Amino acid sequence: MAARRELMARKINEFMEALISEPEETHERPIGELIELGEGINLEFKSTLQWDVINDNINKNLRHSVLKTLCAFLNTEGGTLLVGVEDDGTTFGLSNDLKLLGGSLDKFQQLIVSLIHENIGPQYSQFIKLRFESMNGENMR
Repeated sequence: MAARRELMARKINEFMEALISEPEETHERPIGELIELGEGINLEFKSTLQWDVINDNINKNLRHSVLKTLCAFLNTEGGTLLVGVEDDGTTFGLSNDLKLLGGSLDKFQQLIVSLIHENIGPQYSQFIKLRFESMNGENMR
């Protein structure tokens, strides 16, 4: 019970610190630097877009997690979402997501744009910038 209270107190302190601290500028930094910063109020990591790492198969419901993060950034001061990075900063890459799309980064980008148009609205596309980088031989977004 004490460990749980300590964890909750730490989380509350982190949240309060995030409220008063200036957000890191993330949109121009290389992905390696962003990963080193760790998740924060304007930086979020997602392992995949639609590949279920636990069940080792496609799970289109995972797309909603990415879309919810994008909506949160659109409704606040903005932010950066890295797909292909675990919560602890370990790079997972996009290889499993890309295999579902025939290995094509273009199809991956088209899927994301399509999801944004269908679920958030095409008028918000102008506020969302996509970029791909390779890190340790893995494609990242």
